Amino acid sequence: MVPLAITLTSYFMYHIIENPDIKLITELKLAKEQAEKGNNAKSDFLNSMSQDMLSPLNSIVNYSETIANSNNLYEIHDATDNIILASHNVLNLANGILDLNRLEVGNVEIVENKYNVREEFDTIIKNVSISKGQKPIQITTEYSEHLPEMLYGDNEKIKRIIGNLLSNSIKYTDSGFIKIKIDCLKEKYICNLKITIVDTGNGIPKDVQDNFNNEEYKLTTDNNNNNIEGSGLGLTITKSLVEMLDGKITVDSELNVGTTFTITLKQKLV
Repeated sequence: MVPLAITLTSYFMYHIIENPDIKLITELKLAKEQAEKGNNAKSDFLNSMSQDMLSPLNSIVNYSETIANSNNLYEIHDATDNIILASHNVLNLANGILDLNRLEVGNVEIVENKYNVREEFDTIIKNVSISKGQKPIQITTEYSEHLPEMLYGDNEKIKRIIGNLLSNSIKYTDSGFIKIKIDCLKEKYICNLKITIVDTGNGIPKDVQDNFNNEEYKLTTDNNNNNIEGSGLGLTITKSLVEMLDGKITVDSELNVGTTFTITLKQKLV
């Protein structure tokens, strides 16, 4: 009777009291599952990114051959425009990959400068707008009368934010309009900068919106296949940049109607 009691006691103690070997096995299993999930996400990301890169590269090759083999000035001019458009797409992807790498390793610094708001924003909007090509899209910019001429902050990151969002709107808007509105609410020595980008594009599914608006949404490889913007680089990086500048970004969208992105950032008044 006594040996049976000892056996039962040992059995229950083995399974009730935390066993170091069981705990180690559980932790190793969890680590293995997380590693596999990360590898699968990276594979999906690389596949998606490769597809996004392949299309504009093929366009560059095909239109370059058109230029080499044609004597028609109209064809040559049209092919040149398309090469420029495709080159901008490749450049945006390359910059996105570099930004993603820097952000993941924490190798991004905030560099503040005095900058002319309208000049800086007009430049990035003009450069990105080229990517709309022949799409019948009207792109307009509205500056608030309360917006000062000069501000102090990281203008390069803000231009990157605007460029990413505008690129996203152009990519998923086939016709209609894209409106960029820049407003400012002054508060002592601070300008509460509000940037709104509205488009009449395809829209974003509700579950993706909720995920993006979630404060816990972080820069991870898993988020790079969220169908917001192709490989997902642009918007994932944009959100990370906004939060790095202590700002906030939200998206409000309806399928087949359009999307509105709203960014709020604090900039110092000069």
